[in-house]
Amino acid sequence: MKKKKIAQQLEARGVKAHHILESLKSVDREQFLPAEYKAYAYDDVSIQLKEGVLMPRLYVLAKWLEVLDPQPEDKVLLIGVDSGYVLTVLAKICQWVYAIDDNEQYDDWVKQVIDSMGVSNVSIKSGSAVDAWKTEAPFDKILIAREMPNIPEVLLRQLKPGGSLVLPVGPDWSHVYLEVVKADEKGHYKHFFYSSAYTIPQPVYVPKVEEQSIPEELVVPELVDYVKGFDSIESFDFGSFLERVGDARVVLIGEASHGTSEFYRMRQELTKALIKERGFNIVAAEADWPDMEIVNKYLQGGSKPLLRLPFQRFPHWMWRNEEFVDFAEWGRKYNQQAQQPFFIYGLDLYGMDNAMNRVVEFFEEKDRSVADQVRQHYACLSPHMADPAEYGKMVVSRQLQSCEKEVMQVLLKMLKERQKLNHSEAYFHAFQNARVVVDAERYYKVMYYGGADSWNLRDLHMFYTLRALL
Repeated sequence: MKKKKIAQQLEARGVKAHHILESLKSVDREQFLPAEYKAYAYDDVSIQLKEGVLMPRLYVLAKWLEVLDPQPEDKVLLIGVDSGYVLTVLAKICQWVYAIDDNEQYDDWVKQVIDSMGVSNVSIKSGSAVDAWKTEAPFDKILIAREMPNIPEVLLRQLKPGGSLVLPVGPDWSHVYLEVVKADEKGHYKHFFYSSAYTIPQPVYVPKVEEQSIPEELVVPELVDYVKGFDSIESFDFGSFLERVGDARVVLIGEASHGTSEFYRMRQELTKALIKERGFNIVAAEADWPDMEIVNKYLQGGSKPLLRLPFQRFPHWMWRNEEFVDFAEWGRKYNQQAQQPFFIYGLDLYGMDNAMNRVVEFFEEKDRSVADQVRQHYACLSPHMADPAEYGKMVVSRQLQSCEKEVMQVLLKMLKERQKLNHSEAYFHAFQNARVVVDAERYYKVMYYGGADSWNLRDLHMFYTLRALL
């Protein structure tokens, strides 16, 4: 019953491949879990079984398999998948499944479980991912679950003409994309890229408001138990606040209206307390990455005056105010004498124009010919920066061609060549700016479809940015 239900949920969330849904329903996921995790077998969460072994979320797995598109006559090679469940799901679909891994102890256990289930078309070996499995090549499909800086030629040669290879692009802290390589009959390879926005963190389920009516007399007492009132900033009990924070790594400080002067000053004092008393060293704000870069440089001793801050676009009042200037001035002085300075970054994606400029500036210092190529890619989008919302409207109404492919090329170039570009702090900032451009371009299009999609995209961008900082 649970297996049937999860298949229905996956289908409702956009998984359309019937044969993949049927295979997911037919395999007992709990067989591949130790006793303490069996209760979570059909929850849509990833499960860390042991060091280096992660069972992926069901939704992520289903979407990856849709991109792979396994067929009954296929011979499939998996590299670094680390999941007997995935092997068995594919074995139910394909003619033969081969898996290469470097976790020999886990592989032996998986073999025993698969054998006990009567699955006989799976072969597992420990070995080098680069060399793949030459004796069993060629393969119709190859799925790689770990990043490779470059796909080795020896691996591509093990792909059958007409076959496809799927692998993730990007380090752990990046917004991950899937690269799909298609082999044609002449031995040529075509590369396609898919945004894997579905690789989101483990979800937390909350009651839907429209499905659950809770009387006010029950809500208010619950809130009273958690809310701590105070008469003024001066009388606030910061010691009690820090006790509530405990050993938390992330503390959220927000207010739905975006604040009054009093709120901004209170938030400033809370932030100072976290920095001074608890050693917090990152402030992540609902502001654009390239704009907050300038503030951060000022905090670290840079010479640019705060009067020239580039918060020129909506919602400029959130940061171009006296309260925030006071905080920045305090932060600069604090960092001058602190053993551990703190940094401030922007999580948001609205500032597409400034982000493009920062990326071009980065490449200007690395290679001017490449900077010219980046300008050409961004030239598609640049004329519309005075009103990016209008750009989105014109694309959605088919009055204008989308620039998605062009801006994506810049981000992918940075991912594929990051070793050559020197994985430095400057690279990290430029990469985040390139991500802003890609996600903002999508955001301004999606916002015209209505619903929650645009907010989900924006929230996901901010989550990935925070994860990158952590």
